[in-house]
Amino acid sequence: MRYRPDYYDEFVCIADKCKNTCCAQWEIDVDEVSLERFMKHPDIAEHVEDGCIVLKEDGNCPFLNEKGLCKMILKYGEDMLCDVCTDHPRYISEIGDDEFIGVGISCEAACDLILNRKEQFKLIPPLELPLVDRVFECEDSLTELLDSLSPDEASPADHAKLLKTFEILEPEWKLMLDKVIKQQVSAEARDSFIDSNLMKFKNLMGYFLLRHDNDFYLAAISSRIIAELCVANKMTMEDVARMYSAEIEYSDINCDLL
Repeated sequence: MRYRPDYYDEFVCIADKCKNTCCAQWEIDVDEVSLERFMKHPDIAEHVEDGCIVLKEDGNCPFLNEKGLCKMILKYGEDMLCDVCTDHPRYISEIGDDEFIGVGISCEAACDLILNRKEQFKLIPPLELPLVDRVFECEDSLTELLDSLSPDEASPADHAKLLKTFEILEPEWKLMLDKVIKQQVSAEARDSFIDSNLMKFKNLMGYFLLRHDNDFYLAAISSRIIAELCVANKMTMEDVARMYSAEIEYSDINCDLL
């Protein structure tokens, strides 16, 4: 059976209106069918090497124009894109014989869509998610549930020091972690931020639980770290969650380390 959250069908790419393009820094693996298609067009083939689109020195995709649009789409249409570009930020998680599809919060539009929901998402077709239900049933304090199911004695500074040993994609990410350490953000300040933004963190926890096979530890520590970064850097939760997802969630190495 294939399941999707009800917000999945609401997702729309905002293209050139996006402040954070997905057409930079990412490794772009080209599937075999698309590779065969690309090789028939010299203007595309010249940018492909060893089955990947070769990024420019600045980390941008060679097909990203100055207006934030895709030259490949403008010239050939969306059907020319390889699978990874067509699918992003959509994902598929396989659990047993079931598939769960959704949209990842490394995408600005998806992050805004998910975090700013006013009610708990539902799966289509219907399926019970007991851990997700427990998160959304919290009325005043989500941190009490986090502490009871996934206690963490590490300080915010400890979290930041750990993440600095991981693979780092953007230099800004390291600076954000440094601020958590320098300012000695307290667990109390972090927990207050979580409970003051209760619905957004419920949505965030629900997203992590859905995407990562009900891994409550990953959902809890990710939520804590995002809150710590928000407090230290005075950034919006949407901006921090998007960067966290890109740096941690979309790196198999970093997810395994976490």
